[in-house]
Amino acid sequence: MELIKMNEIEMNEIVKQIFNGKKVSQKNYEELVHETSMILINKYNIIFDNNNLLPLDFNMADRVYLAALDLVETTGFFATGTKRIYKPKRDEILDNMENIGRSLTIGKGFDNICINFRKVLDERLPSIWGGPCAAPASEKYFIPIHQSYAKIRDIDNLTPASLITSEKSTLHTPLELNTAYKSIHMLNEALKLENRPNMCYNIPPSIGDIRASLSITNCKLTSQNTIHEIYNATDMTFNIDSITQTIHYEKFGIPYDSDQFVMLGGNTISSPEQMAIIIVAEAIKSRTINDTMMYFHAALDGKTGSSSTAESIWASSIAFLALTRNSKLLHGVDVTNFAGPCTEMMFYETAVQTISSTVCGADMLAGPVPNSLQMIDHAGGLDALFMSKMAELATTLSFDDANRICNNLYKKYNKHFTKQVLGKHFNECYDVEKIKPIPEYNEMYHKILDKVYNFAGQ
Repeated sequence: MELIKMNEIEMNEIVKQIFNGKKVSQKNYEELVHETSMILINKYNIIFDNNNLLPLDFNMADRVYLAALDLVETTGFFATGTKRIYKPKRDEILDNMENIGRSLTIGKGFDNICINFRKVLDERLPSIWGGPCAAPASEKYFIPIHQSYAKIRDIDNLTPASLITSEKSTLHTPLELNTAYKSIHMLNEALKLENRPNMCYNIPPSIGDIRASLSITNCKLTSQNTIHEIYNATDMTFNIDSITQTIHYEKFGIPYDSDQFVMLGGNTISSPEQMAIIIVAEAIKSRTINDTMMYFHAALDGKTGSSSTAESIWASSIAFLALTRNSKLLHGVDVTNFAGPCTEMMFYETAVQTISSTVCGADMLAGPVPNSLQMIDHAGGLDALFMSKMAELATTLSFDDANRICNNLYKKYNKHFTKQVLGKHFNECYDVEKIKPIPEYNEMYHKILDKVYNFAGQ
């Protein structure tokens, strides 16, 4: 389908406000977001139920959406570069969130992907975006790690690791562009080795400079199968460089998504109810500021760095319900785990997040991310295959059954957040020469798969 693009009048209005409005401090703005969202929780009677990971009251999800609209209308979005606020009008927000196509096709050839807007309890699978999702990988293992994902035909789009080229990061240095080029060439090599040269993938996430982001859109380096990303600032703020990216991507017809971290325990969020509202508000920001058709969120708990706690899962789930029932925005989740590869905990974390997101209408599942992004070369394709199988299972479940299964599986790991569960390095999980999981890893995969199926009565 043809992308629906932001018109110049809308863009001019955004730029006008963020360069000519009244200046405010970021601290005062964040305090306003926190205070306003607390008021809206009471106004709309939004209540976290710690006995159920999935929100059973669909009407509450609609109230979360209304609360997010009120929040945006009251606080607007803060431009970090100019310290001014952009406030979209409510009718413009509603139009932007509705005026989107119901599907998007990216790429070419056998490996092109079609991403569909799914409903709650949709029998269609969400699109599987398997990969380390920005977890760090060394030069030595970067290619074999990505081969382990490219081998899996269930994966529609590959979400790569961040390439670590030395002890010091090249992020925000002139060498950053060189790292970007190198990681793309290595990623293309991994896909060719697995006979999937046209597989869709996201741009490797070791890029923080606007010049590097725009440079790598060169057609000699990337193709129609490459999805570029806008990494948005947190706490309902945005960097004006993201507007430059938006204009560039749209003018050249380059597919892109918007990825958003939301942190419980951060500057604006102190409760799961606030988290739910702000996940939706950030989706509105991505659509309003960046005109994105694809929005990802990672609902991270500041205590664990993962999105697998009860608070994060509930907030993410009700936000999915809110967006699915009230908008047409394609929305996905970064499945971010506390534990590492080749551990039962990581499998269970993936299962709960995948099942809950899928039944609540998620259109895309990315990851699963190991070790809260902290460990180098801790990744492997088998965990992404497991995520795909959990999504398949979820499409057969009722909402009550999905909630029951998630509640039971959560008990399998929720007591292990108090100590690190590192898992294993790629060369301990895989036969690196054959790019095959070791027997122990494979046996654990089938063991947990059978346990989950038994919980589901299958």
